[in-house]
Amino acid sequence: MQRSVLIVFLLCHLPSVFCQVRLTLGPHENEGHVEVYHSGRWGGVCDDDWDINDAMVVCRQLGYQSASEASVFAKYSNGSDVTTFYWLDNVQCSGNESSLESCPRSNQWGAHNCNPVGENAGAVCSNCARDSCSKNGACVTSPSPGVGNFTCTCAVGWTGEFCQEDVDECKLETCLNGANCTNTGGGYTCSCRDGYSGINCQTNLCDPSPCQHDGVCVPESRRYQGYQGSHGYRCDCQHGWEGTHCETASGVLTTCTKNRMEIDIPRGYIGGLPAGYLQLRDPTCNATGNGTFVSISTPLRGCGTRRMVTSDDIIYTNVITNRRVYIRGIATRIQSVRITVQCRYPRVVQAKFHYQPDSRVIEFRDSGTGRLGFEMRLYATSAFQRVYDQGNLPIRVKLGEPLYVGVKVVGGDQGLAVLLQTCRATPSPDPDDTTGFLFVVDGCPVDDTVTLVPSPDVTESRFTIRAFSFITNGEQVFLHCDAIVCNATDPQSRCSQGCVTSANVTHAERIRRSAGNGNHLMIGPIIGKVSKDNGGRVTSSMVLLFAVLATSALTGLVLAGVVLFQPAGHRCDVASSHWTVA
Repeated sequence: MQRSVLIVFLLCHLPSVFCQVRLTLGPHENEGHVEVYHSGRWGGVCDDDWDINDAMVVCRQLGYQSASEASVFAKYSNGSDVTTFYWLDNVQCSGNESSLESCPRSNQWGAHNCNPVGENAGAVCSNCARDSCSKNGACVTSPSPGVGNFTCTCAVGWTGEFCQEDVDECKLETCLNGANCTNTGGGYTCSCRDGYSGINCQTNLCDPSPCQHDGVCVPESRRYQGYQGSHGYRCDCQHGWEGTHCETASGVLTTCTKNRMEIDIPRGYIGGLPAGYLQLRDPTCNATGNGTFVSISTPLRGCGTRRMVTSDDIIYTNVITNRRVYIRGIATRIQSVRITVQCRYPRVVQAKFHYQPDSRVIEFRDSGTGRLGFEMRLYATSAFQRVYDQGNLPIRVKLGEPLYVGVKVVGGDQGLAVLLQTCRATPSPDPDDTTGFLFVVDGCPVDDTVTLVPSPDVTESRFTIRAFSFITNGEQVFLHCDAIVCNATDPQSRCSQGCVTSANVTHAERIRRSAGNGNHLMIGPIIGKVSKDNGGRVTSSMVLLFAVLATSALTGLVLAGVVLFQPAGHRCDVASSHWTVA
């Protein structure tokens, strides 16, 4: 520190502009607090209005090319309370001046309003100019002033004094395993042979082999595989196995019903292991078998089956293992078996009338898919206790009086909740019929006569709607509802939120959001009929005919009925109009 101050002081005996300024207290020669020499005395510069333009003038005055920083608040005082005598304040350089003394300022020499402690202006000077190094290098200055007192630190792939020369990595044999190397500006690319990958083609995709169950790994060009994201190899599987890595046992069957997972395994996959040796997580749940297959079945919420709810699916998982039998406690002749079985049920799926299961068992990782069952019910009263069925018909309901409707998850898992997403009325079985209207959107009623009714059963969602008829094309009325399933114990699920109201969500916006798919259920058609009362007047009535359609075990039941209206030209006494459940 004393050395740098001494050198500048000696220079001040020479006829040079360097006599006017110096840097003090900095860790290096090129940085510190700025001081100026005037009237035979060194004094500091106050940091009011101090910026990089001021520092640039100071650094050029000292023989540097530029300034990289303008500091304030006595950066180099290290917390000391040494007082400073200030010569300058409110310096406002443009950056082009030849000396600090030439810069505009609002005060005369020695006039300031600064605290003698803690307001020193400072600078960090650099020998780096904008074009000192090429764009591929970073300039690092030397503490001593001078045009060439700097070095260039090159980016990867570049060399030379100013980082102007490209490194030819291909001459360094960077690419491995017979790959073709292409040099690029500042880098390179390797074109790998079939079966290799990595930046330098250093990875052999078939060593170790990713193929299971004695499958053979064969290198294969990604250019010739018919799908995106190919692996660069294929697995040629042994008989009885299939899949990308020969992980799937062909011929094994899993069935996902609304209540159970059922797995049938050909005996060839477990050797001579007796069927009774296979068990689920709950060891009391064992397999049975015949001469061809070994079968094991588990309830969705039994035998240790675990449930997980994702944004798209409800997943049930269990594990089949074998009971171990040891010889004298130290050996065994029974091969270990571990098969993870899984059934997935989509949370949001349209299923109007029936479902055909499509699943299979995977050895060691078994996954199947299924559909949960739903029922749309019409109740007799607001107590939601008695459900109309064929034996109760006909039941008469007047126009304008409420209908009591419930949508329920049916199946073995009572830990699921259901939320009505969208409900719509149409004059035909087509839920997209243009003649129709929405009465529930995004879980919220959008019709004045609709009321969502709390249900003590989380597996059922209930609502009421008053009887109505279509003015045109009014011979039939169908009610359609889309539903979503959630984990009943998750307080953050969409079902727990119910109708989410917001001042920013308009009625039109709710209708726009209703365009998604759901578990689709329908009541209808409802048919009206013409009759005469005791006075001989023609009256209109509605007959709600519930026909329970037989469907597969995995789909919700669909309740159907029809509304008949009086022929055109007949006078209708609205007061005597009614709906009849037939």
